[in-house]
Amino acid sequence: MNVSDPTFGVDRYAWSLLTLLSTYEPDFADFNEASQQYDVRLQTDVYSAGTRRWVSLTLFRTSTSNEPLLTVAFGRDPFVDEIVVECAAPGQGNKPSQHRFDPSDLMDAASRIRHELGFAYRAVQA
Repeated sequence: MNVSDPTFGVDRYAWSLLTLLSTYEPDFADFNEASQQYDVRLQTDVYSAGTRRWVSLTLFRTSTSNEPLLTVAFGRDPFVDEIVVECAAPGQGNKPSQHRFDPSDLMDAASRIRHELGFAYRAVQA
């Protein structure tokens, strides 16, 4: 037993994806020159459901907004050795879109997450 668990108990694919995504900027959003920040807020949480210990990213329209645009949850399928990316937007009901990846396709899964976040951001900017 260790003094702390920096993975917060999330599964290995969720942790790997989170680590990879933490190296990217949210360059799909508008950049505010005055504040030197992207005008978007992303909140990271642990997503627990049944045997799932995934990570979720919730996208908010601006850095001060409290209204979520999209939640993306990702991690290992508890029954098959695959990476699962689930996207749910408010108003879409309880049926999230789901994308599956082979564990060797970690970069593709990260690209899908970034694509989904960018698509949701641009949809409300139009």
